[in-house]
Amino acid sequence: MSDKKDDDDFMSDAKQVAKGSGKWAPKKGRPKKRADVHTVNVDLSLEMLSVLDEIAKYMNVSRQAVIKSFCLDGISKHQSQIKKTNEAG
Repeated sequence: MSDKKDDDDFMSDAKQVAKGSGKWAPKKGRPKKRADVHTVNVDLSLEMLSVLDEIAKYMNVSRQAVIKSFCLDGISKHQSQIKKTNEAG
């Protein structure tokens, strides 16, 4: 897969997260339960925050949406790797 395709997929996912849509959004027609959301504190360097802010500005989404998208992308890649490992078995 090309880097351009990966970038386009990531930007699409980030925008879905920012809008509250996509596969990670709460189901339509029912309110998001507070129990579904957990707040975590993460220490990030100023350099990391600066990069996240640049990406958010470029994509016209919030920093939180960028962080969530990166996390979801990492989880997806991890799950894919586990699946490949299990299939090779």
